[in-house]
Amino acid sequence: TTFEYMPIDDSNLPISKLNVSQLKFLSKDPAMLSYVDPVKREVGNIQSKVIEINPPDDTLSYEAILVFSDTSSSITSSRGEKLDSKSSDGLPLIVFPHGGPHGCYTNNYSLAIAFMTLSGFPLLLVNYRGSTGFGNRPLHSLLGKIGTQDVLDTHRASEAALSLEYPRFDRNRVGVTGGSHGGFLTCHLIGQYPS
Repeated sequence: TTFEYMPIDDSNLPISKLNVSQLKFLSKDPAMLSYVDPVKREVGNIQSKVIEINPPDDTLSYEAILVFSDTSSSITSSRGEKLDSKSSDGLPLIVFPHGGPHGCYTNNYSLAIAFMTLSGFPLLLVNYRGSTGFGNRPLHSLLGKIGTQDVLDTHRASEAALSLEYPRFDRNRVGVTGGSHGGFLTCHLIGQYPS
């Protein structure tokens, strides 16, 4: 038996405004329903923050969406202590550039992003210059610069997130993942910025 949950009225509801009462669970299986209340409680704890990055070498800014939860308590420090978004040791961070290259992350509800966030992994969803939704000039700025501009933008976005006071992140626990063009960027980032 499987179950799904989704917003009842609007599937494009922003994460930051997602109200637990707006979730509808489709399973009637009693065994699956025993998981519903904890999930409904936790989804309301997901937060998002848009970070605007202004590169020093260009007039075109871009953004990244940081998605995290105050209840990321399944993560432990190197000393075995439970961590949350206020811990002095900081949380791990997963940088997640989108595919495309002309794709775009939005601040909408996503089951995969909610799952990872509630599993204790804050995500940085990077909309580097060349992402759709920001006009033609940023979109066309990537032409001839794939593998350089998008890589540098993703790196700058991760540095911006790592410098935040809240939530605090551990510089020694940063991962990167992505699919398609995001996977291409992942390989570049691992090679160019291994630390």
